[in-house]
Amino acid sequence: MTKITVDRLRRGMVLSSDVVDRSGLKLLPSGTVITDHYMQSLREWGIYQVEVVDRQDRGQGQGDDMISRGIKVAKKFSPLPMDDPLVSYLYDRALKRPVDPTKGESFISRPVGSRGKGIPSYLSVMQLLESHPDLVSLPDVYYRIVECLKSPISSSSDLAAVVGMDTNLTARLLRLVNSPVYSPSSPVNTVARAITLLGAKQLSTLALGVSVISIFDDLSPEYLTMEEFWRHSLATAIIAKLIAKDLKLDQELLFTGGTLHDLGRLIMVERMPFQMEAAIYLSYSKQTPLYEAEREAVGFDHGRVGGKLLKMWGIPDPLQSIVRFHHNPAMAKGLELEANVIALSDMIAIALDIGTSGSKVMPPMKFSGKIAPWLSPEHLDRWIDQAESQIDGAMEFFSFGSNRPSQTHKPLV
Repeated sequence: MTKITVDRLRRGMVLSSDVVDRSGLKLLPSGTVITDHYMQSLREWGIYQVEVVDRQDRGQGQGDDMISRGIKVAKKFSPLPMDDPLVSYLYDRALKRPVDPTKGESFISRPVGSRGKGIPSYLSVMQLLESHPDLVSLPDVYYRIVECLKSPISSSSDLAAVVGMDTNLTARLLRLVNSPVYSPSSPVNTVARAITLLGAKQLSTLALGVSVISIFDDLSPEYLTMEEFWRHSLATAIIAKLIAKDLKLDQELLFTGGTLHDLGRLIMVERMPFQMEAAIYLSYSKQTPLYEAEREAVGFDHGRVGGKLLKMWGIPDPLQSIVRFHHNPAMAKGLELEANVIALSDMIAIALDIGTSGSKVMPPMKFSGKIAPWLSPEHLDRWIDQAESQIDGAMEFFSFGSNRPSQTHKPLV
């Protein structure tokens, strides 16, 4: 490690220690890859010298992990302003995580031409959805549950009987309510007790999420494993549920919204692989969020697909809107806060590489109103730490654990 004056810094150098001001406030974390923007900021902050990883260290193999991690994180965060406290916090936390060698850059380094760049979208959103025979409707049991809930003469035992008709749904729901996500005081062994624990409304919402997973968990798109996709989705869901608890919002609604927020992308990757390869390349090469690249390469984004699918299934608001507009919460009229919670949870999962649904560039972060006071390191630490302690358990209870057969796939990036 070498101390160097700021005037001698060059793009691509990597900080080997934190940069702090005279009061000890951290300005840039160790592992940051130097860019023109950071060099200018250091001058404005009055920083005279910094410590960087030197050539001798690199030649001896020292600091390689720091360099790899720093480059990867810097690319992901490059569109965002580092002087934003939330961005700085997530950047710092991301740098402390180990590099996953299975998530390399081989996809991005291949030539673009054979991967469909510029291929126009030949399907409308409805044509895309109708091209998938399994998407015509949800399993019948979900609609039976909804009808049972609407009936004024139905009892909890009637509802339990309906759920019990589907052994797969029963098993998954019991796994879920016994998982760390809910942490019951004693094991829940019957559907009737699960209904008592969750309540009828919550059961309906969770049954929707479980039913959707049952449709898609056997798919194996070439560039995305179901395990990594659902890990990202469940991480988003668990974080959203924790935030909802603090903000006194509907926890089950936001858990299900988090679970389903990228459902449209899964359909697009599976049914439009060449166009989605082009979108992923455009996102990475232009350093723009993947949902914006989807619009350029395909003609619409995954939020629109997911929202349309829920509408096709007869799923009303608020779930339809928070899935449709989780990348544009201001459009979710009357549900802006809920859509913002999904957006924040999604960003945290992307920043920390908890699973993946394809995003390798951070989306913009603009939060205000009721959610803004909660964006302190203390709250963020608690949400992230609690979520990470629950994710493996939730994956196992959703049947995406270590006993699930492995899938071979080409890396997205």
